[in-house]
Amino acid sequence: MDLPFNAEGLDFRKLERSYLSAGTSAMVYLTHLSGGAKVILKSPHKFPRRDKLTESLEKESSACLKREIEVLRHLGSHPHIIHFIAACGDELLLEYHPKGCLTQYLGIEPRPSTPLVLSWATQLAEALVFIHNKDVIHGDFSPHNVLVTDQRALVLTDFAGSPFRGLAGLVCYGTRYTSPKYNPDSPQKQDDIFAFGSVLYEISFWKCLFPEITPEDEWRIREAYKAGEFPDVSAHVLGNIINHCWREPETAEVLLNHICDLAVDGHESLNFECRREI
Repeated sequence: MDLPFNAEGLDFRKLERSYLSAGTSAMVYLTHLSGGAKVILKSPHKFPRRDKLTESLEKESSACLKREIEVLRHLGSHPHIIHFIAACGDELLLEYHPKGCLTQYLGIEPRPSTPLVLSWATQLAEALVFIHNKDVIHGDFSPHNVLVTDQRALVLTDFAGSPFRGLAGLVCYGTRYTSPKYNPDSPQKQDDIFAFGSVLYEISFWKCLFPEITPEDEWRIREAYKAGEFPDVSAHVLGNIINHCWREPETAEVLLNHICDLAVDGHESLNFECRREI
């Protein structure tokens, strides 16, 4: 579909909704616009039972989506950021990517080639450069919030509750993507960079970080990070970059340049596009 979509006169109440998933901050539906275009509709949680807890959860959900609308309007268009279509109150429409998120493919689909991994690393670094230059911190960077397009490119999504212009975040990182220096009351761009390192590990080695650790034992991951204990990544072309993200986080611009340098530093045969200036 052509974007941006002209949503003038669009009545969200009349949109047919097919349930896709429920996240921490929102319900996610598939809907159709005039002409048949499929898009994502994100809507705040609504609970049938009314009490103080459900009212609080509904307010939090609404606040997260209002933050997402504000952030996406501020960011504007970028090839590796989810396309924002329209909003009404605390509901919003986003471009639909039927292939779903990167998490669905880890360890299941055939392992991607090194050129594809480097291309993906470049795309995600470009996305981080773009949002950080606009004073936005993602706040929940993980493969679950990275979508795969029909062209096998990657798109960063889910800015519900992202720290923005000095406002505190309304969400937090998953355990495997949380820096030991992370302070939820004072989120930093380096927190995104640490999470980026964990995502790079997972697309490079094509498996979840610490796959043997269950949710009940995730405290072990936090303890390992605090002790500076990370998986060995020396065997991969992105190993040094991953280690920098975990141990000595640099800016997204510096990391993007490091990734681009791999194309000309002994890896001329790796065919992938890299744009140093975003």
